[in-house]
Amino acid sequence: MFGRGRRKTTAHVVEEIRPLIAVYQHLYGLPAGFWHDEFVLGFIGFLISFHTNVTSKYKLSAEEKGYLLYDTFGALSHMNGKAIADEYVRLASSHPKDPMFEQGADNAVACAYFSIGKVSEHSRQWVEQAEQRAAAFSAETDTNAVLGALIQLLFYDPLRKRFASGNI
Repeated sequence: MFGRGRRKTTAHVVEEIRPLIAVYQHLYGLPAGFWHDEFVLGFIGFLISFHTNVTSKYKLSAEEKGYLLYDTFGALSHMNGKAIADEYVRLASSHPKDPMFEQGADNAVACAYFSIGKVSEHSRQWVEQAEQRAAAFSAETDTNAVLGALIQLLFYDPLRKRFASGNI
């Protein structure tokens, strides 16, 4: 599957994640250091892995996944994808884990799993808050509205707080 399958998977993963970045950038701008922030790397890195596995049906080799990670971070950031991916891998394999990296990854897990119809006990409280938030904006709260509210709660809101407070 080397080459063509990886490129096709990369394009799909970028297509799935790019809107999250675009919305945040449109609403708040991308602050300096965005692509080096531990929370961002945890959240986006997990989503890259999740969408890679779902799209490729686990058929990519470890080497192909590494190149896909470089290419995807590069396409999303318009920066050096290899450097960003290397920082992601460093954070993902460090012990103990950086707490902000772990929070970003955990928040992404809740969003990704909800998108495929799975809700863990850990994420139930977030889903309930997202359902309430979605209901406040629409009489019909479909899965996409709840997912949008969940992304707001678990990605956009924490980013606004992190970058506004100078905690990075």
